[in-house]
Amino acid sequence: MFKEEKDYGIETTGPLPLIIHAALLHPEWTIRKRLWKKLNDWLDSLGPKHTVNEVEVVIRNFKGTTLEPFFLDQKNLHAAIFLTRLAFTKIQGQTRIRINSQDNPLNRGGLVLTHNLKTYFIEHLASAKYTRSPKTHWVYNPGREPVRAKLPPKLPAKGWIGGHGYEASLDMKHIMSEGWTYEKIEIPNLLRHSFLKGTNEALINLGFDAWKSHNRLHIAIARPELMIKLGPRISSQGGISLLLDQHPEQAKTTKISLHMEISEEQPKPLTAQVSLGKTDLGGWIHTSCGLAPELDEKLIAVLKHWGPLSSRGYKTPR
Repeated sequence: MFKEEKDYGIETTGPLPLIIHAALLHPEWTIRKRLWKKLNDWLDSLGPKHTVNEVEVVIRNFKGTTLEPFFLDQKNLHAAIFLTRLAFTKIQGQTRIRINSQDNPLNRGGLVLTHNLKTYFIEHLASAKYTRSPKTHWVYNPGREPVRAKLPPKLPAKGWIGGHGYEASLDMKHIMSEGWTYEKIEIPNLLRHSFLKGTNEALINLGFDAWKSHNRLHIAIARPELMIKLGPRISSQGGISLLLDQHPEQAKTTKISLHMEISEEQPKPLTAQVSLGKTDLGGWIHTSCGLAPELDEKLIAVLKHWGPLSSRGYKTPR
């Protein structure tokens, strides 16, 4: 997405940025409308300190400087107002939020609003009054909005019964997330830190096999005792689900959720969903908010087909 750059914002792991991203950019207007209604109704239920108009007036009246003008179009203004009102709710308790001009692709600088809607500007000019971008603030960087093509919602995958037993094959050549490029996949770490959902048992302990070949990752169940144990579930309509990871359990690592439902020798499509640990989308939104509006199953299904998931899912505790 962007060259490696120092983070100037709080670590972000919840699903909220992904929902806002879809509310802004999903190709279907009806989906965008439904998502914004969910977001706004949820925010209103939290008792925001400031009204939409109060925040909008402050942001619209700020123009930046001659060298560093500040501008947000209507779409990004909408998101900035939402995040500002959310940041200053009692439950979130933030004292600052930093909002960048949409013409600035960097993850630093910008307009800072305080909880009482006072403002100051962090400039790149070394002689300016404010030049430091704190790491603890919520941040909205619309100039860093990620290109969706680099965030695949799913990986091409197929499964069949063959010489390796129940086998799944995932095409890894288009995934750009850290640690998941084909060259960087380390099979011992994968088997050690991936597990069968519902059991939290590591694949290496269960007896799964894995290998790489021609830009594809293969996961297989070939050991007789494991085939006897899991075979009936894999060949049933429910199947089994694996959470693939290469690191010790960490909220911020990118994972792949693989659903194995295999009953034939002929290869059939499987679902392999990209699941983001860090959800700032390349420094687009930094927020400590672990909450999100409750989405119905149909809306969640739409989002699963359009963009990557949060590893924490879309249903978060209130």
